[in-house]
Amino acid sequence: MTEHDWQWWAGDDERAEHGPFATKDEAIEAAKANESQYVFEAKQGDFILRIDGDDALSWLNDVNEELVDQDGDGQVFEGVNEAAEKDLGKMLTAALHAWIEKHGFSTTAWAFDSTRNMEAVKHDDAEEN
Repeated sequence: MTEHDWQWWAGDDERAEHGPFATKDEAIEAAKANESQYVFEAKQGDFILRIDGDDALSWLNDVNEELVDQDGDGQVFEGVNEAAEKDLGKMLTAALHAWIEKHGFSTTAWAFDSTRNMEAVKHDDAEEN
């Protein structure tokens, strides 16, 4: 839903502890100031925001287990075919996206979608013998 740009980060391995920064030099300075081992470019991604029709129907069957029949093993909607199931998923996903947009929620996930250009940062030895 959101287009994310490459940004510079500082941290250990591919775990960002400081950033984002507009330039590599800013990330290096932050890494040195915070004793981080690496700088790298990363792109954040979005949450997975789609609802599968089959999952929705399964959920409905589960919450209505005692209401569908005596044995609790029936279905809320009998005879749902694949096309109807896919249509339900598309409609629920569209409703979710409209709700997100209406309320202005961020779709950006904490984790990175991609990383590149990882480089080790050389630290000055403050305690030379």
